[in-house]
Amino acid sequence: AMRAKAMIPEPKDYRSWRKQLVKLEEEASMGLFEETWSLPGGQTYRVIGRPHPNGALALMFEDISHEMTQTRRYRADLELGQSVIDAVDEGVAVFSQGGQLVMSNIGYAQLWNHDPAVLLSDAGIGTLCAWWREHSAPTLLWDDATDFVTTLGDRTAWDGEARMLDGRLVTIRFRPLTGGATLITFRARGADLGGPVLEHVSSNRLLLA
Repeated sequence: AMRAKAMIPEPKDYRSWRKQLVKLEEEASMGLFEETWSLPGGQTYRVIGRPHPNGALALMFEDISHEMTQTRRYRADLELGQSVIDAVDEGVAVFSQGGQLVMSNIGYAQLWNHDPAVLLSDAGIGTLCAWWREHSAPTLLWDDATDFVTTLGDRTAWDGEARMLDGRLVTIRFRPLTGGATLITFRARGADLGGPVLEHVSSNRLLLA
């Protein structure tokens, strides 16, 4: 009856389907069964099995269609946002109010020769500033960057410069975003061929009106 009303997923392999039903009964009898069913009509249910007295089995169905739709839309928005910033020529890094990296693009990975995603939970402003400091000439800019990203309240946009170890000069823009987030962009210019790497001991910071 449930199959006729499209209330359970349509099986592609009936032998596996029968085994799944036996497994369902065994796990539910121990209170272990929980599964997500995507139905042909587009609905999604969370199915939880619970044992009842005298060997009975109760299946509880929770309609999570709206939740799943929102999740899919959120993922699609993230993928769209990622594709947009990947199309930007500049390196881009976005930090949350707490100083955690939430998004970066291909341009950033190519400029700094690393993918922040591999840092997982440790991709905070402190960790990334340490990386930038290691791969650039000495400058106080990275201290200012840490302070800016972690400052609460009103902030003023500003620009700075840093010299890469290969001689390229990088213009860095710091912009406050809504919710306390921070946008940092990096645009590299050509290296001074044949010249030494310059030591930028000042912060090279320019406040914007």
